[in-house]
Amino acid sequence: MPALHAFALGQLLLLLALLWPAARQGVAARCFWLLLLALTAEVLRLALPWPGLLDWLLTGLRAAIPSLFWLFCLATFAERLPPKRVYLSVLSVVVLLPWLARGLSEWFAAGTALADGVGYLGQGVEFILLGHALWVLVRQWRHDLVEARRRWRWFLLGSSALWIVSVVIAEQLIPGGAAWAQQANQWLLPVWLLACNMQLLTAHTAGLFSPVAVPVSPSPAPQSAAEPPPELARLLAQMQQQHSYRTEGLTLAALAQQVSLPQYRLRQLINSELGFRHFNAFLNHYRIAEAKQRLAASNDAATPILNIALEVGFGSLSTFNKAFRDDAGMTPSDYRRQHNAPNTV
Repeated sequence: MPALHAFALGQLLLLLALLWPAARQGVAARCFWLLLLALTAEVLRLALPWPGLLDWLLTGLRAAIPSLFWLFCLATFAERLPPKRVYLSVLSVVVLLPWLARGLSEWFAAGTALADGVGYLGQGVEFILLGHALWVLVRQWRHDLVEARRRWRWFLLGSSALWIVSVVIAEQLIPGGAAWAQQANQWLLPVWLLACNMQLLTAHTAGLFSPVAVPVSPSPAPQSAAEPPPELARLLAQMQQQHSYRTEGLTLAALAQQVSLPQYRLRQLINSELGFRHFNAFLNHYRIAEAKQRLAASNDAATPILNIALEVGFGSLSTFNKAFRDDAGMTPSDYRRQHNAPNTV
């Protein structure tokens, strides 16, 4: 086995062992563990001679790598996966298309145009998944309150972009670039895996892969039993008495200025003391709480739901409806109806 492949395999086995306990408990860690497993299969495919049928099967596992990376990004940074039927269908497509393309070309003597067309379709799906994964990494980075995830966003974004540009695009768009891309890939994979191990050993993996916390109570309280820091009282007063959350588009930087705190310290307070993982979730907590009070109040019975949504800080009725349903398990109209107030949209 070539030295680079042996080194990459050792790094993969170390990562698989380190993440196995977390993979048994959390979806994000499980997606990353499966991604590493697919990479292990690809390293073994490249490093060792395989009979034609086994090599053909391993090619399909290689095609699953972009979709597993996509699922990992969704589970970790968006904190939710698409419906099971959706991601299972995607996985089936990205695995079956390369198998079909190679089978048509090598075993069934089909025209190269048909085999190439199937192959290009599979590559197109891969590019779409990778593009969406990178978009998820960038989206709402400033609103992420978990420091380990913020570091991983940039690490994965930078390394993935480098990998895609130097390997995938070269392989597909540069004449004769396939051989160069394969050679570069032999070096990039070990380096990326070593960086992953260093990230996992230095970062707080519990913050990165921990399950999504259950919603906090209507009145957020400090999560630790120790004496709360004095800055926390200032923050809670700003939200509960000054109602800063009513400002549409309020940013973490603006709130940090209002409470005279550095942004990193404000992120720490909201995450470690109050249990929120996203800044928007922190704001919506207060917005939804006030909206519930107003929807159930008799003196607001004639106030249109749109007015309430805008006054508590939401930018549109659709955004408010989605956030309210996620929190209360029902629409604002149903909530108002349950509390015996007329429904005025």
